Amino acid sequence: MHAIANKEAPIYLRELLQHVNETVTRSNLHSSDSNTFIKPHTRTKFAERAFSFAGPAAWNALPAELRSIKSKDTFKRHLKDSLF
Repeated sequence: MHAIANKEAPIYLRELLQHVNETVTRSNLHSSDSNTFIKPHTRTKFAERAFSFAGPAAWNALPAELRSIKSKDTFKRHLKDSLF
């Protein structure tokens, strides 16, 4: 998710997810500045296992200061600190 947020991931992965600020109806909201992704609506609990749902759910649950880190190594270090 960090690579997708920083546009370092392959295109096929980036196309699975939609950034909040890329949505026309949400571009003026305060959440468009928070580096979050839109979770798609699912009909079943089984569908929530898909990367297109689980990835944004996990990413959006991270603290905002962690989501804003651009360096991969710094992100990993701070993620480890926040999880443990």
